[in-house]
Amino acid sequence: MRSYGWLLLPLVVLGACEKFHFKPPPTHQEEGPLPPPGDVSGRMVVSIVGEGGDRLLLVLSLPAGNVVDTIDLSGAEDRDPKFLGDAVLFSSNPYGDYALFLYDGDTSLLYDSPGYQGRPSVSPSGRYVAFVSGDTSGNVSVYDLRERYAQTWYSPFSVSWVLMPDDSHILALGDGTLRLFSLDSLTWEEVAILGNAYAPALSPDGHTLAYVEVGDSFRITFLGGRVLGAYSDSVRGLVWSPDGRYLAFGLEDGLYLTDTSGNLYLIRDSLRGVWVGDWAK
Repeated sequence: MRSYGWLLLPLVVLGACEKFHFKPPPTHQEEGPLPPPGDVSGRMVVSIVGEGGDRLLLVLSLPAGNVVDTIDLSGAEDRDPKFLGDAVLFSSNPYGDYALFLYDGDTSLLYDSPGYQGRPSVSPSGRYVAFVSGDTSGNVSVYDLRERYAQTWYSPFSVSWVLMPDDSHILALGDGTLRLFSLDSLTWEEVAILGNAYAPALSPDGHTLAYVEVGDSFRITFLGGRVLGAYSDSVRGLVWSPDGRYLAFGLEDGLYLTDTSGNLYLIRDSLRGVWVGDWAK
């Protein structure tokens, strides 16, 4: 089992430890937004507002952001997309409550139970899917794709976001606090107080957590306090590139990237209400 003991250090210790920071930004940053950098590639899945007002999903090819596939359960809200191998995992509500679906050319139901199932996260091995569940309390659930079995923690706090850094742990953000759940011991530990924050994103090497901090602006922030960028419009989704060199997110007027020096790049505009779900090779 892979150890994530560093996540349990107090926030002040993480802030002082160079291991968990990228190098400081250069003294000069390019004026932005810039065209897409030439070394960007892969697939990205996003949620947008369609012509009828419901959310649908687009699979884009990078760097141009061309649409290669569209997922639309007519009359439903399709949200929270993630890649699961060659398929797309997402949450939708064609039956009333939100359930989890898979799309690989055809759409099939993956998991449903009474109440809400959404904001999924796939473990690096692809065996487990963690997600937020429940009616109003916001519980933590994990679905074992091999055993076809779901397990739920009925938490005393309201969970809004989950991540799976490995097959044995779940990072959960709720009530302004980041917590680490263990699938082996069925216990949790507090990692850090983030305050008014959302959309946590863990770098591919597991060393850097980015999230959106809400104050007088919407700030993309690294755990430890470094602010990468601040925006007057809400930041819509936050995902790392597979190589850990960029973060992708949506703003009101389009799909953007930032590198770890804070330079801003425009991938594609005119994507109404775009929310960035995932980025894969």
